[in-house]
Amino acid sequence: MRVLATCLMAGALVAPAVMADVEDQIEFRQSYWQVVKHEFGDVMAAMLREKRPMDEARFAEAADRVAALAGLAKETFPAGSMSDNSRALAKIWDEPDAFAKELATFEERAGALQVAVASQDKAQIGQAVKAMGGSCKSCHDNFRAE
Repeated sequence: MRVLATCLMAGALVAPAVMADVEDQIEFRQSYWQVVKHEFGDVMAAMLREKRPMDEARFAEAADRVAALAGLAKETFPAGSMSDNSRALAKIWDEPDAFAKELATFEERAGALQVAVASQDKAQIGQAVKAMGGSCKSCHDNFRAE
């Protein structure tokens, strides 16, 4: 009985620490994706839509940053990192192969975007931006709650 009580008390004490870890994981994930959104949407897409002045050096820097960040995407979804504070769907962990494919596409397209921007070919850049946006949309449509 004493062992059971000790285990229950230990579990009660550890639960907040585990939850803090989950909340920290979610906070990291949300922060990561905010940076990606900023670089791709608030900088690159805004410049292309003429909602922000075009600055080719900053545009290229944003492409480099998105490409560098893309390889970390899979680390933002550790097993069990779900809570009411996250729009990540359980489908991420229930269908890991499908989700891994989405992340691989994101990483591939981020690299292609970086190459397109370095080429300075406007048509290639436009296609790469469109493909990158399609990658984001596909993942949101399939693995993110509204």
